[in-house]
Amino acid sequence: MENITFSSLLPFELILPFLGILLIRSNSPTQALIYRSFLGSIAALIYSLVGAPDVALTEVLVGTLLSTLIYIVSIRGCFSLVLLIKEDDDIDNLIFESFKKAINELHINLVVKKVDITNVVEIRQLLIALDEYQVKVIVNCAGILSMTPLESFDYVQYEKILSVNLTGALALTVESIPCMKPLGGAIINVVSNVVISARVGNTAYSASKSALLGITKVMALELAHLNIRVNAISPGTTDTKLLQTYDQ
Repeated sequence: MENITFSSLLPFELILPFLGILLIRSNSPTQALIYRSFLGSIAALIYSLVGAPDVALTEVLVGTLLSTLIYIVSIRGCFSLVLLIKEDDDIDNLIFESFKKAINELHINLVVKKVDITNVVEIRQLLIALDEYQVKVIVNCAGILSMTPLESFDYVQYEKILSVNLTGALALTVESIPCMKPLGGAIINVVSNVVISARVGNTAYSASKSALLGITKVMALELAHLNIRVNAISPGTTDTKLLQTYDQ
């Protein structure tokens, strides 16, 4: 047993990265990294039991390096970000190019799709078209704003704001549940600090974001058994076109 060396067990060691690669193809790079580390721990234990503690230490070090390399190599092209925009959305090209560059640096594929999230039929057609992708994360951040005092309240605009800010997020979530069932996932609803801080003329927007916060809690309870995590984030004042609308 004392003559066991790392080179004599090299064939067994080389099997582990390939097992990790196979796991990547069937699940995700993160899960593969966990599985690879687990296999490495088993290998290190075996080496210790057969009288090769030095090899066991080497396995821990090499295993960590291989796990990292597998993750870096496999993540390229494994993840895609699908950005949903409306047909008539006026996107700032400079901001979009900066966003695209940041996504590319993370080695994530950027896919842009035009869809009206207030239209359930379009959402269903979109998900069918995206069938090749495994939906893991949904970020509901679509939002429109109209500042209208109560004395001149616009019911048509009110319904439009609710349709985009609330119903759109609900529809996209509901229709995506079947896609997320196999492996679980996460849903992030972007609300606003208006849910706790009132602003004059902000009735419709406040109503939509407050309701979204409420249904986020319901979603979290109902989808937990499917391993789908649901959270809400409440960003503060951010320099966007929406804020400029508010300032006007």
